[in-house]
Amino acid sequence: MRKRVVAQEVINVYRTRCYIVEQNLYLKMNDVDNNELVSYDIFYKRDEYRDRKYERRFKKRKHIDGKRITTSNSARSYID
Repeated sequence: MRKRVVAQEVINVYRTRCYIVEQNLYLKMNDVDNNELVSYDIFYKRDEYRDRKYERRFKKRKHIDGKRITTSNSARSYID
């Protein structure tokens, strides 16, 4: 059987007490193995500039802080 991997990227942004997080989600579909949802997260330390930018962008959200999407696998990096 031929092995095929397809990846699709989706970006979710949410905010924690100390960080604004960009969650890059990839759906890996595979004919041979199981499909999986993986996440590569970038944690940006919160400051006044980033908070203002975040609040302008997401002011219409019902819950402004957003929510993390649960995945089976993740990697993360931090930026001050």
